[in-house]
Amino acid sequence: MPHSKMIFLILILVLCFINIVLFFIWKIKQLPILYIYFHKIFTFIFPIGSILFLMLVCNSALSKKEYGITMDNQIKQQFDYINKNNYDTIILGNSRLYRGINPELLTGNCYNFAFDNDSFLECYYKLKYLEKIDKLPKRIILGVDYFEFSFISAGMKNTYDLYFDNEYDEVLNNCNYLSFDNEKLSFDLKINKRLNTLFIYNYYNAISYLYYKYILKDSRVSYVSESGQYKIYPQPKAGLGDFLTRSSDILIEQKTAYQKIIKFANEKNIKIIQIMLPLRDIEINCYKTEQKENIDNLFASQLNAKYLNFSKHKFFNIYDFMDDTHLNINGSNKFSSTLDFELSNIGFYKN
Repeated sequence: MPHSKMIFLILILVLCFINIVLFFIWKIKQLPILYIYFHKIFTFIFPIGSILFLMLVCNSALSKKEYGITMDNQIKQQFDYINKNNYDTIILGNSRLYRGINPELLTGNCYNFAFDNDSFLECYYKLKYLEKIDKLPKRIILGVDYFEFSFISAGMKNTYDLYFDNEYDEVLNNCNYLSFDNEKLSFDLKINKRLNTLFIYNYYNAISYLYYKYILKDSRVSYVSESGQYKIYPQPKAGLGDFLTRSSDILIEQKTAYQKIIKFANEKNIKIIQIMLPLRDIEINCYKTEQKENIDNLFASQLNAKYLNFSKHKFFNIYDFMDDTHLNINGSNKFSSTLDFELSNIGFYKN
């Protein structure tokens, strides 16, 4: 039930209040039965509560060790690199590219500027930012997906606001279908989400870190490489039981942003290529054949923006994935080498 954790929290607060009242009664009346009651509480409940509280205090640090650099700092690191260096080729896209392309295996000076939940909106305003700081590349590798038009995420809005123009804010503020829009959550759902973070995810992260470090003796943590790729450690493994749902709806805001990207590249004489990374069958089967054909035709019809579709590439299988949609490190390296070969064959790197 959506309100279950809210009810649980209220019950805990009521019990705490009752115990405080009983404690003062015991101090005033000195009733033996209350002495026995509080003795049991301090003997059994207090140690357990202390351990939980200690984990609550420590789990933030352990969680950072488990996941490495935070998402906010990942973005800030990306923009720092972009400001300090000049790149001939920039990769734009969502988490599938952020994890799935190793720029070090591509020809030339390349940077992976993709990020989790980046859509065409974020990609467009990243290009506008590069123009503002006079760091536009010669080439753009634009990641595309069948679901790319179907969502708008404001999850990293506060961080992106440090770099993007006010126009980005205006677009998001006019949307009624945002993902991860915490401000629109009701009070009880915010409490529910916060309790999940404190007592489920963070405890799990802390225990997971300790397990890998001291039991499996694997202390590697996730990090962002100097070329921009996000590498996750310990590496998860895709399973046959993985499940995924996707939508191929086309939101006007995303289609507009997509068209702006293509137009921007053409006006600035930047070579641009669209690529769809390998997909597992569980993702391909989310879409009807007609839906895929319509979106493929949309991508393929763009002026001066060739479209390479690797979604059903025969060289990739479940062992190349870390979960339902992302390539693992070995799969990423394999795909990056394949992509570089294809890009070289079509003359993408030629000036």
